[in-house]
Amino acid sequence: MKELLVISGKGGTGKTSVTASFAALAKNAVFADCDVDAADLYLLFDIETIKKEEFYSGTEPAIIQDKCDQCSICYDLCKFDAIGKTLDSKGKVKFEVKPFSCEGCGVCIDNCPISAIKEMDRLCGHIYLSKTQYGTLSHAKLLPGGENSGKLVSAVRKQAHVFASEHGAEWLLIDGSPGIGCPVIASVTGVDRVLLVTEPTVSGIHDLERVFQLCKHFKVPIYVCVNKFDLNIKNTDWIKNYTIENNETWIGTIPYDNSVTDAQNLGIPVVNLPKSLAGESIKEMWAKIKTDTGEIK
Repeated sequence: MKELLVISGKGGTGKTSVTASFAALAKNAVFADCDVDAADLYLLFDIETIKKEEFYSGTEPAIIQDKCDQCSICYDLCKFDAIGKTLDSKGKVKFEVKPFSCEGCGVCIDNCPISAIKEMDRLCGHIYLSKTQYGTLSHAKLLPGGENSGKLVSAVRKQAHVFASEHGAEWLLIDGSPGIGCPVIASVTGVDRVLLVTEPTVSGIHDLERVFQLCKHFKVPIYVCVNKFDLNIKNTDWIKNYTIENNETWIGTIPYDNSVTDAQNLGIPVVNLPKSLAGESIKEMWAKIKTDTGEIK
């Protein structure tokens, strides 16, 4: 099984559109959306959830109501206004932890005289396994304020890897997060190849260089493509030369094309639209990747 990760140094470069198109073109593939902070790959598929699991990360204090004697020590000591004070249906004072305000300092736990406040595992979201018309998708959804960490990325990726291995998939296609932070590091480690999708802009070049060095650090072979390349041919040429000078693989370009937006509005990969210039370019890139990885000889 070959693992291909699609990432970018910044958001909005088109990596999800490229990943969805590769999913539509691949045969016998499993997909993972590791952009867990804003997972949207599923929007371009028809999905049917077949598995759902709770995701816990970190801890948060919780007041055990049956044990609490309403002494208000926790309420008085909290510097973050994270202890709420209300009245229950019988007019009795009730204290509760406000999760969006709590900083997890532990003062309430340490100072409760009767140990009525406990540290509990924090529910941060859910991990899904879904069927699509192209294959199986592993993805996640964070709850508001849920912790976005490499732990969730690793869980989504592990689920996809296990399913792909059990079902003999030839490809594991991963849609990664933008940037170079913890979620990206958790996505990059151990993959066979990375496709960097960038734009011919000053910020695109700057962020490309950062991601380039990250992939170099983990010794992962790199493909590079420029989306909307015709907006600035000079910068596109610079990116191509930079890729070749660093002994990595230049995979191609995608023109600026309104059909990409049309496909997004329809909820389908752009390669499914007839006469799409962007779609044809992505098909050519996918053919080059299959040739380079030995699928086509």
